[in-house]
Amino acid sequence: MAEQGRLAMTDVFIRSLPITNTPESLIREGFRLSTINRWNLSGANIRALWNMPIRAARLHAEKMATTDPYIFTDDDVLPFGKDWIAHGTRILLAHPEYALASTQSVIKEEMLNLSHAQEEADIFEARCVGAPLWVRKGILGDDLPDFPFRDECVALDAYVLKKGFKSGIINGIRHHHLGFGCATDPTLVRCW
Repeated sequence: MAEQGRLAMTDVFIRSLPITNTPESLIREGFRLSTINRWNLSGANIRALWNMPIRAARLHAEKMATTDPYIFTDDDVLPFGKDWIAHGTRILLAHPEYALASTQSVIKEEMLNLSHAQEEADIFEARCVGAPLWVRKGILGDDLPDFPFRDECVALDAYVLKKGFKSGIINGIRHHHLGFGCATDPTLVRCW
């Protein structure tokens, strides 16, 4: 059973694709190394997810998580600021109606729900939130449908709504998406 609300050594699952000997992959390896080192500085219990199908990675994280909540992220997303994990964890735990929560990006073009960004609420509802993602332990189960990478945020949002929970954005902290515009899924926009 997960330790409810433990702030130190929160489980952070970092999803990564295999590294090949191509310029694109080597850039991605730089993102991955920077990301892992930054999360380590945040006091996270890093758990790598290498080359796993999307649904399998999500369910593996759910099964292996020892903290509630845990964080699921990609290998190109960094926490931005001090006490990031503790701040976000406290807010999510204070709002049991939320099953998933992310933060605003420091990249203006990537920011969603700008009309809410100035609200004083600790957390606000937002549809289809992505990495980095706090996930309440026990939310994801075997009934999680399979979905392609490009539909991941939509599928997770629909899944938690069906269970009576919300997805949201935590105010007061941000993340930096190193790979913004450089999608690894060939069906999405690529920068190289």
